[in-house]
Amino acid sequence: MAQNIEVTGQRTGQQQGQAQQGGGQQQRQQPGPVRVLETERFLLRCMRPEDVNDRYISWWNDEEFQRGMNRKPSGWQRPNAVNHVNWFDNRRNYHFGDFLKKNGELIGFISLLAMPRMGTAKSNVVIDRLFWGEDVVPEARTAIMDFAFKELGIVKFKGLVVGKNYASIYNYVAMGFTCEGVEKKDTLDPDGGRVDVYHFAVFRDEWIERRAKDGVVIPKEAKIPQFV
Repeated sequence: MAQNIEVTGQRTGQQQGQAQQGGGQQQRQQPGPVRVLETERFLLRCMRPEDVNDRYISWWNDEEFQRGMNRKPSGWQRPNAVNHVNWFDNRRNYHFGDFLKKNGELIGFISLLAMPRMGTAKSNVVIDRLFWGEDVVPEARTAIMDFAFKELGIVKFKGLVVGKNYASIYNYVAMGFTCEGVEKKDTLDPDGGRVDVYHFAVFRDEWIERRAKDGVVIPKEAKIPQFV
């Protein structure tokens, strides 16, 4: 079973292209600035087309990785991956590459999908096999959550996970998320049948209390950024 990947509402590059082609294109804002978040071991930077490499493409075509996101392998080539990276606007939706500080190696990504006016956000994480068991997800997701609560006015950070993705469930519980409920047989399983979907969440006041123990200050008031 693949580790540290979960089901989200994130669209694939193919779906994004189809949406743009159907019924006329919606005008998009100019992308926001490339953001860089730093942790002890990683630089989390908004991905650019030039960051797409063979390893990144392989994650989308790997059966085990895609099973964790409740999908079949995508059959992507470089244009599909570049299209996917370009979809993120760096305003509400971010696609952070997880780069090792010591050598700049791309070892995974964490996408942040936010709805600031609703005060909610969720994330999607993929970590390369070579780094499973290295506590990459808690370190990276903590930085992403700090960013979401501080700068995007988030009140509730959510996680949706298919029931067979035990590694993601473990990570949410370990990070202090509460399981708010389970939707039984809520979605189709690409391998046949139906699977449960677990709903996890952390609220702003809970995260403020937790991060205060680490000396990190999260503002109590949630302010919606002007650019949304």
